[in-house]
Amino acid sequence: MHRLFRLTLALFLTLSLCACGDSFENLSDDTLTLVKDLTVTLQSVKDEASAKAALSDLESLRENYDDLQARATNIGEPTKEQVEELRDMVKANQAAADTFRAELKRVVKIKAAIAVLRPTLEGMPKLVGRIPEPSPHADLLEEMGGLSKEIATLLQGVKDEASANAAKPKLETLADQASKLSKQFETLPTPTAAQQKELMEKAMGMMGDVMKIQAEVQRIERDSKLKAVLGETLNKAKGAMK
Repeated sequence: MHRLFRLTLALFLTLSLCACGDSFENLSDDTLTLVKDLTVTLQSVKDEASAKAALSDLESLRENYDDLQARATNIGEPTKEQVEELRDMVKANQAAADTFRAELKRVVKIKAAIAVLRPTLEGMPKLVGRIPEPSPHADLLEEMGGLSKEIATLLQGVKDEASANAAKPKLETLADQASKLSKQFETLPTPTAAQQKELMEKAMGMMGDVMKIQAEVQRIERDSKLKAVLGETLNKAKGAMK
């Protein structure tokens, strides 16, 4: 079930159309407005500076969230028909919810920005959920992913002895960097179950570049002239990437 739907249902689990001058329609409309306003605020976040600039708006929106929670708590239980109306309403506004989740996911990846915004975002748990804690495992794997992409691109440019000789110094540098990252990874404590899931997702995202590297290494090793130039460096790179 989509998180927006869970939030909206939670907000309306205790409401009726006639209590306290509030209404099912008002609460649902205000929930959707909150989601859209949060999306606009998150779209402005690009780095630490823009996160700090957006913080006051985000704190104001958290107050709106708290108000929605309080209003929902003060209203009676919804009818069966109202729950179905809510379900239809959420489905009709799926695009707004998807855009919000995409922006939240993007901002979470900006380390300096999420460090500023985390406390405020986590103050809206039914909408935002749990934001993963910074993971040194994920940081190292992300760096390894960047190296994989560079190595794949570099090897694709090797076509003859001249290009092999030109690529060799850069390949040696990248292999050294990959080796250092691998050693750092070995010194880290065992990742938690949540971290393991995150690492698996990141590793799957790297598979395309890893497969390119494997294909290029096989191509180069089949060429005796290219292998003579890069063979030792390729072995070093393969060992570091294990």
